[in-house]
Amino acid sequence: MAEIKSSGRTVLIPVDGSENASTAFQFYIDAVHQPEDRLIVLHAFELPPLPYSSGPCCRAQTMQKDDGGINEHVVFAYYEEWSQMVKETREGQEAMLKSYEDQCKEKNVHYQVLMVVGKPAGEVICKVSEDEKADLIIMGTRGQGLLRRTLIGSVSDYVVHHAHIPVGVVPGPQKLKQET
Repeated sequence: MAEIKSSGRTVLIPVDGSENASTAFQFYIDAVHQPEDRLIVLHAFELPPLPYSSGPCCRAQTMQKDDGGINEHVVFAYYEEWSQMVKETREGQEAMLKSYEDQCKEKNVHYQVLMVVGKPAGEVICKVSEDEKADLIIMGTRGQGLLRRTLIGSVSDYVVHHAHIPVGVVPGPQKLKQET
């Protein structure tokens, strides 16, 4: 994925394939972008957990053999399923990032696209902002309800409180339309 040098600000936009992330990206393009900017489009890739099942049919097939060894057939089946999930997830994420890359090319934006394996996403965003010496982070809200956000927190809340640079949090498209 391309990187073009620029002498302006470095702006980081985390994306996750959501409509809210797309709204934040579009807000940057329409209202914030300057020709000298270097834009970093970041996707924090989180590996899906290894699949397992606790159903009665699967409990009968234990992973441990009678002699204490491991039943490789069961382990391999789980790994195959997990490997396929990772492949499908990654392909979808690459297509999403290609869409952002195409938009940057179309708008003549100096850009870099990064996919980073890691979690939690807020920590990845803050680390990349430091490593890339970003001047500004613009991100969308996740769109969670108040109760869910209160119980588990949000990525944007984490970034606002832990980043050492300004953070702009763009509301989702419905909220943005209501306010205009």
